[in-house]
Amino acid sequence: MRSRIFILVLLLVFLPLFLRAVNEGIKLKLGAETIPANIVVDAKGILGPMPDLWRALAQGGEDEGRAELGAITGAVAELGPKYIRIDHIFDAYGLVSRNSSGSLAYNWEELDRVVADILAVGALPFFSLSYMPPAMAKDGNPINAPTSWTDWQDLVRQTIEHFSGKENKNLSGVYYEVWNEPDLFGGWNMGCPVFRIGCDPGKSYKTLYYHSLVGAGRAANVNPFKIGGPATTGAYPSWVDALLNFCLENHLRIDFFSWHRYSRNPLVFEEDIRRMETYLERHPEYVHLEKIISEWGSDSENSSVHDGIFDAAHSIASIRKFLARIDLAFAFEVKDGLSKDGRPFWGRWGLLTHENSGAQEKPRYRAFVWLGRLGPERLSVSGEGTFVSALATKSEERTVLLVVNFDPAGKNLENLPVTFTGLSPGRYHLEVEDFSRGKILSEEITTAASGVIGRMLPLPPHAILLFELSPL
Repeated sequence: MRSRIFILVLLLVFLPLFLRAVNEGIKLKLGAETIPANIVVDAKGILGPMPDLWRALAQGGEDEGRAELGAITGAVAELGPKYIRIDHIFDAYGLVSRNSSGSLAYNWEELDRVVADILAVGALPFFSLSYMPPAMAKDGNPINAPTSWTDWQDLVRQTIEHFSGKENKNLSGVYYEVWNEPDLFGGWNMGCPVFRIGCDPGKSYKTLYYHSLVGAGRAANVNPFKIGGPATTGAYPSWVDALLNFCLENHLRIDFFSWHRYSRNPLVFEEDIRRMETYLERHPEYVHLEKIISEWGSDSENSSVHDGIFDAAHSIASIRKFLARIDLAFAFEVKDGLSKDGRPFWGRWGLLTHENSGAQEKPRYRAFVWLGRLGPERLSVSGEGTFVSALATKSEERTVLLVVNFDPAGKNLENLPVTFTGLSPGRYHLEVEDFSRGKILSEEITTAASGVIGRMLPLPPHAILLFELSPL
């Protein structure tokens, strides 16, 4: 009798779990149900200024660690970036050396040249305070801690005084980010529990951040600037909680929280942001802290997707997820490195090929050009689907709609209804441009008293369409 009761209890406990697992398996096998798009733009539904958080670019150390931008300033300027992020500023520009007496000496010439190129395109520098100058690092290794934290404090102070100083470069609004991917480059950590094997207590990011803030606090006669971090390889709750608690307990300044993310699925970026919002809610003092993705892209590895339409569609779809939820998103990266065999396209991350390969524009570059065609006022858009995203803006009387069909598997095909509502009665010119095929529609339309215009267009996988509607 007891055995039967035991079996019955087991069935009652595990049968629902079993049925749920079967059900989930069926969903995976058949594919999750998708929602088709039915885009409706309200021409009178102004939501406020259009956030242009995508006007931020990052350049890695492709040219022996240096961000050489001089040959491509014209192409970069066309994208209208507000900020360009560079790393390796302390280990790749010959900035720090020791003289014959063993004292530290500074030479800003090479780094100044790169900053001049950033300013020439109309942007400001966003500095990743990394990596350790070999002349200051333990064992000369740039991912190690310094031999003297006092030297590091002085380096941070002098860097801020040089670029933000009123008697030096006199820049206002510069960002200073403490390190680049500390969890990856150098194995920095938020503390070493006794059970954590291989954790180096000398690589505490709290220590690095503390001494960076001491140096920043000593910078004199400077313009307003922002400082923060930690630029980890993901939005990790342990880093959020530990860093914010540390700043609060020690009265340390933090103006922004930054992280990196690479994923072919834009939903991953959205989940990062949702988690970050949740994390910050646990810290009421920092709930309005700036959120910055200081590197992002579809794949952190070399891949052919970086050279094709996939990355263009992915970028627009991802930016739609970022909109109005983060402050800046730095697309990685501006240009490719130079391939060893001279190929212009070799799966690198750049929006442009290397200048020695002609600085050719990739589809992702053109996607950012198209984003720049959006107007200053954001309009209400409804009817986005599982794979179809849309952004709409208004500039005086001109209405612009940008639509992308991004399915990571590249299979989604839809016939897309697009409707403009809230229009004044009259004659309009409607033009539709396809990212891959050019202009596909140009016509004059007279609206009825209802103020509605509608069209149906096919939308193949990774298609990008730009609608422009102007009164005549």
